[in-house]
Amino acid sequence: MKRIDIPIIMFIMLAVMPLIMGALTAIIFINLYRKNKRTANFFGVVALFSVTYQLYILFGLSLSLGTIALVVYLFFGFAAYRRLKVKPVIGEN
Repeated sequence: MKRIDIPIIMFIMLAVMPLIMGALTAIIFINLYRKNKRTANFFGVVALFSVTYQLYILFGLSLSLGTIALVVYLFFGFAAYRRLKVKPVIGEN
């Protein structure tokens, strides 16, 4: 695959995109999981496909972009897992 020259502004925008997408995906997944686990599982599978496609595109553009995105998505996935492990249901103390 041919490498594409990316200007620094575009690099920063592409590096910030996983932060926004990861945070929103984690928040939505946590809320869905607490209300309806079946819907959350469906959303999780769709989000996993989306993340996989984004990582494929970003690794194709630049190894550092793909690595940044991978670390961000792993961080938000781990944070969502820890949050659901500590307090799995709304209203539970």
